[in-house]
Amino acid sequence: MRYHLKQGLGLAVFWLVLGIILRILMAVTHIGLLGILGFIPLILTVIGIINAANEVQKPLPLIGKMVEDKF
Repeated sequence: MRYHLKQGLGLAVFWLVLGIILRILMAVTHIGLLGILGFIPLILTVIGIINAANEVQKPLPLIGKMVEDKF
């Protein structure tokens, strides 16, 4: 359970940082298609839920290895 909590906390931080960066980029560049990148954390959340439900300690793509030893 501790492993999945660490992954979830890392995902929450990633979600927050990505949201801030995307809002700044969308305001500066006026490219609305950047909003599609906002779905990345949602997809990672679904992957994490599936891993936790199957009791598999598999790191999340993109951020999993970075947050394994941080929290």
